[in-house]
Amino acid sequence: CLCVTRKRPALLARSIRCFQAQRWAPRELLVVYEDDDPETRDYLSTVTDPMIRTIEVPSDPKMTLGELRNLAIAAARGSWFCQWDDDDWHHAERLSAQWAALRVRRADACVLMHWLVYDASTGRAFISPRWHWEGSILCDKRVLGGSLRYAAAARAEDTPFVQALA
Repeated sequence: CLCVTRKRPALLARSIRCFQAQRWAPRELLVVYEDDDPETRDYLSTVTDPMIRTIEVPSDPKMTLGELRNLAIAAARGSWFCQWDDDDWHHAERLSAQWAALRVRRADACVLMHWLVYDASTGRAFISPRWHWEGSILCDKRVLGGSLRYAAAARAEDTPFVQALA
């Protein structure tokens, strides 16, 4: 599970709790952050879970979000990667459910087609429209290469990736 984060330690803490609650056992969380982010560094210094690794990268020259995601994929120890955004909540069965869907279909990648979207201001939840939700990708690293990589973009880097994969 790959988490690129920047100056949002409270969201990162929640995301880590979601990772730790996963019922799928063989996993790691790789947190990538920049060296000009002492809030994240300080928070991560308190995390002692051996399934969580961190990579601090230089903030100069500035890397795009897509470049940081590609760096995380290359550094991940497993043969599969999962996008694990710090601002999303992840159900405890997320990895198990996606892995089961991959095995049934003998697929190389899986994305969720619906998300539950929670509006904290109203306390209401909604089911999303049908979409290839980019932030939910679980993918075999062997399919990467050539042009199939995250775009070197600061935003929306995952949309062309999922479209190309589809």
